[in-house]
Amino acid sequence: MNIILIIFPYQYEVKAPVPSACFRNICKQMAKMHEAIIDLLPEEQTQMLFLRINASYKLHLKKQLSHLNVINDGGPQNGLVTADVAFYTGNLQALKGLKDLDLNMAEIWEQKR
Repeated sequence: MNIILIIFPYQYEVKAPVPSACFRNICKQMAKMHEAIIDLLPEEQTQMLFLRINASYKLHLKKQLSHLNVINDGGPQNGLVTADVAFYTGNLQALKGLKDLDLNMAEIWEQKR
């Protein structure tokens, strides 16, 4: 799964349509993985696994947004990213046992210096 988390964010382009193909694909892969493990692991372990996956994804996405010079300024590009992130969090939290997961997606934005 980690290779997927590395590849997809670097393919991410901030443009319409929303949700982007990148976010649709990562959500599809995460749903498949969730389906494969949900009956094998206790809910707490499943939550911890998805928190770790999310942390890795945020790190790679943050790097890509920085590379693309997309900032949290309320502009059009920011709006597209925000819509993609809302799609991602909604999909992840819709999975069984992950409804209350705190994904803290604000961490994808560079802090102003």
